[in-house]
Amino acid sequence: MQAGGGEQDVNNWIAEQGWAFPAFYSSMSEQEITTIVGLADHAYQEDLGVWPHLNDRIRAADFDLSLVYRGKGAAPNPVADEGSVVLPKLFRRLAAYVVNRKAKMVSGTFETYLRSKRSSDAVHLTEEFLSQGAAAAPLRFLDEFVQGGLTTVWPEELVFREKPSRVVGPGGGPVTF
Repeated sequence: MQAGGGEQDVNNWIAEQGWAFPAFYSSMSEQEITTIVGLADHAYQEDLGVWPHLNDRIRAADFDLSLVYRGKGAAPNPVADEGSVVLPKLFRRLAAYVVNRKAKMVSGTFETYLRSKRSSDAVHLTEEFLSQGAAAAPLRFLDEFVQGGLTTVWPEELVFREKPSRVVGPGGGPVTF
């Protein structure tokens, strides 16, 4: 992205304008994380973008099943798109829970559902990740940060642990360089 004749990191610009909550992953460097934290903190303090709509409540009772995907090419309407916003990873888990509960595929509370997904929801606290590194920082799980239908952390306080990956070729075999 060009800004005033120079290059601009799109991720940093989005965080600076408040159009995204910080989402950190274990492959990120300390510099990447601290840069985005600073930009997001500024956007929060200025009430920019989505920050005024951050909601710490994450309950199935609040999930609106009448909302639908508008499809490819739908024109956004920011005035009509007002409402609360939660951490995207938690929103996706809540959406899956609500749909699966409606289909009678799961029972119990959302918090119980999150505990059942621990294998895919490993996280570190950002402070511990930055001070101790990915190998030494205590491993935690997303469900630990939802209590009584409320999230107990800010978006920038979590580093999501990535699963190992491998590059595969068109035939499905490993790619070598």
